[in-house]
Amino acid sequence: MHAFPRLPVQRLTAAALCVVAIACGSTDFSIDHPGGEDPDSGNPAGGDDSGGGPIGSDASPAGDASPPADARADVTPSDGGADAPSDAPPDAPPCTPTPLAAGVLMIEEIMIAGGPSTDLKEWVEVRNTSTCQVNLKGLHALSPRGASPDDTLDVTTDTYVPAGGSFLIVDSTVSTENGGLPGMILPWTINSTPVGDVLKNSGDSVELRIGSAAGTLIDAVTYGSLSNLTNGTSFEFSSTCLPTSKHTDFVNWNPSVHPWNGFFATPNAVNDDVSGC
Repeated sequence: MHAFPRLPVQRLTAAALCVVAIACGSTDFSIDHPGGEDPDSGNPAGGDDSGGGPIGSDASPAGDASPPADARADVTPSDGGADAPSDAPPDAPPCTPTPLAAGVLMIEEIMIAGGPSTDLKEWVEVRNTSTCQVNLKGLHALSPRGASPDDTLDVTTDTYVPAGGSFLIVDSTVSTENGGLPGMILPWTINSTPVGDVLKNSGDSVELRIGSAAGTLIDAVTYGSLSNLTNGTSFEFSSTCLPTSKHTDFVNWNPSVHPWNGFFATPNAVNDDVSGC
């Protein structure tokens, strides 16, 4: 092998570099000029007068001084960009759905009289009081007064309510009939047939059980004849009334004062428009 003295790159002309390359047995070379210009041609580095490709471009078999792709990928941006490590904690693992049990669901709002011309705007609001989603499959809700057989709701498929979430048991699932109720709605039926006028103005009760009318009681609320009953105004148990066990006594319920869609109610929302019990 021939040894050649190491010369500064900026002092080698193209011809001199060619001689060095041929002496070393190579015909493949490129020239990098400080300042980005070719002093011999006057063209910017990487171009020629013929419009051909740049010298030392990827089209050449050798001479690419760029680091390999994997080496560039390992460089962490200094500005905290997308490749920078994140300080965000990992997502919490999903919790195991809460099974139906006493106290897991709470009846907290009732629209007893939906309007003077129709009873299809009546509904019952039920909230998941657990810290995880609850599967309603197997829920049997009933309003036993005034109908034979009972007005019921039976959930036979996997139906999940998130922690702290709510759903409505309604006379009608048709938006134009029920006043445009939001969120999850499930219908009352008699022998699987939709019905109206489930809740009686003169007094009634609503029960939530597991499986059947004889199953484990989850929650129940009973109300009597109400002197302050008004069409289009729901009765609610306030979210500020503690402990929540007070909800079983209807004396702790109050008419809603929150205007909604021509009604006073908070369907599938927090009952915070009335304070205390």
